[in-house]
Amino acid sequence: MAAYSRDDFSAPVEDYDFGSVDSPRDLIDQMARAGGFTATKLAHARDILSESMTKTNDDGVLNWLSFPACLCATGTRGFFLEAVKRKSFNVIITTCGTLDHDIARTYQDYFHGDFNLDDIALGEEGLNRLGNVIVPNECYGEILERVVLPWLDEIEEERLAANPDNPWLGFGSVELCWAMGDRIEDETSLLYWIAKHRIPMVIPGLSDGSIGAQLFMHR
Repeated sequence: MAAYSRDDFSAPVEDYDFGSVDSPRDLIDQMARAGGFTATKLAHARDILSESMTKTNDDGVLNWLSFPACLCATGTRGFFLEAVKRKSFNVIITTCGTLDHDIARTYQDYFHGDFNLDDIALGEEGLNRLGNVIVPNECYGEILERVVLPWLDEIEEERLAANPDNPWLGFGSVELCWAMGDRIEDETSLLYWIAKHRIPMVIPGLSDGSIGAQLFMHR
């Protein structure tokens, strides 16, 4: 059994004082002192993120960022976009759906929904539910097929000039992200900035998403 001393627990739990909150930073500082089940973790995460983003490759620090695709179906995509825009991370690892959602939302909107909606009833209206986000058919599969398949034709044509025998040789998920990002002119796209700054974005399961389906149909 671990041994504890009362001195190990000397930081008191403090209530929020909203009269002294002038900015979100002030509130998160108070979260660190207020304790609780999530507030402390949020403040700690803020501190870790802040420290990592102030250091760069020039300092001998390689910043990695990893996240699942579902976050890019929400407004959280704006955080990743801003971080990449500022070149705060050197390498990104994510899932195939990140490409799906980024490209889809560049051309179409997703909508607010609710976790308790009836999926069958939604499906009859051509709507899909991702948690509490609503994605109409035309805003996902249909737009991706219309946009990505022509891109893949163009990319293969370019690659054939460099390697007629095997145009896809040495062309992995990093290069594919850059090639697709080069074809996006919208600065609200994560892929746009990934390509602009040539930040490696690794997709270990490239076939596990709608982009994988486009690759299969292209083949």
